Amino acid sequence: MSVDADGATLEESQQLGDREGYELASRRYVEFNEFLAKEQEFIHRGDWNLSGVRNEIFPFDGGGMSASQRGMNADNSYCFEATRTTQLKSSIARILEKTEERWQLRGWSVEEYRSEVDGSSRVSAFTDTGAWISIEEATNGVLLAAYSPPYWGEYLPLADDIHERYEAEKARGEHARYDIEEDEHLSLLPGDYRPFPRWDAVE
Repeated sequence: MSVDADGATLEESQQLGDREGYELASRRYVEFNEFLAKEQEFIHRGDWNLSGVRNEIFPFDGGGMSASQRGMNADNSYCFEATRTTQLKSSIARILEKTEERWQLRGWSVEEYRSEVDGSSRVSAFTDTGAWISIEEATNGVLLAAYSPPYWGEYLPLADDIHERYEAEKARGEHARYDIEEDEHLSLLPGDYRPFPRWDAVE
């Protein structure tokens, strides 16, 4: 029987109550962002830019992930995603090289890609837990993108619960500095991210 990165099966996820499943997603969101923060710090301890194109508290379905377990689809699984960019003065090629070496030493499955169009490079890896992360050249810097491991759990009900609580917090002005428009960017240090909406944000 297929288990996710937490060692849980589909059947076990279906036995969770709404709040229990929500709090589990909240913990996974925090763990994922802490993972991302550590990778950011290896590369650059200064500011990173967050785009307003997508609010990262909302999950993706986990069925499309390469690390998905057999049977995962858009209804019964989910994962989290994050993207950051930063400008750097040091050699971008050297940073990509060092990052690739570090990931290989961890035993991750690493791939390197070079564009035939503009010659830009990207290094990506699957971690031992099934998370995916990549670093690639961007204008005067790098773009760091990552997906958490896919987890068993009903995707749409979770997304609806998150949205309801996010809107309730937003209406009260909570965490307002993270609420930016699609064409805006927010500068954040590694480890700074919007908190997951509280379960008790709604009555």
